[in-house]
Amino acid sequence: MAVFVADEQGKYVAVNRAACVLLGYARDELLRLQVAEVARYEEAAGDWTEMLKTGTRVGISTLTRKNGSTLEISYVAGATTVAGMPVYVSVDVGAA
Repeated sequence: MAVFVADEQGKYVAVNRAACVLLGYARDELLRLQVAEVARYEEAAGDWTEMLKTGTRVGISTLTRKNGSTLEISYVAGATTVAGMPVYVSVDVGAA
């Protein structure tokens, strides 16, 4: 199960090994990216804005791998606070 954690600006601050394998990035490479660099589909900006407003999101996302190929996943995302910093956790719950 791939887990992605991003800050309010959409920068990845933590990812697990499954997320790296899913997208073909080394951990340090993925942590240099923004959500918008991976979730490059038409509704992505609106989905991110909605999650910032409501604190939760369930949906289907198209992600772009390092090699340029894309994959569609189902995800569950939610807001929480870690060490006083608001973060947004997205979990890949399977192929869409």
